[in-house]
Amino acid sequence: MDDKISKSELKLFRQAVNNRWNISQAAKSKAIKQILKYLDNKHLSARELSSLTKCLISCEAQNQTDQIQHIKDSRLDAGLPTENTQIVITVPKPRRDIDVA
Repeated sequence: MDDKISKSELKLFRQAVNNRWNISQAAKSKAIKQILKYLDNKHLSARELSSLTKCLISCEAQNQTDQIQHIKDSRLDAGLPTENTQIVITVPKPRRDIDVA
């Protein structure tokens, strides 16, 4: 399979990331490989470099958010809480044998 991605596919991928559309893992991998190839280009302007870097960061942020949501959904399906709700506070018993002078 050719890892080359066209400019129109890259533009569509950028729109998908910005709009939080579902992107298959294969499409994400293909686009990220292409972006990494672009980053190796010594003739990129600072603007192009920052745009590609922002796209990679957005992809990773979206992946992490989706993973957390998947974990929460699976916990809800199992009837478990989705957040840490068990807070234990230990309060010592008052001592009556203290002599206050």
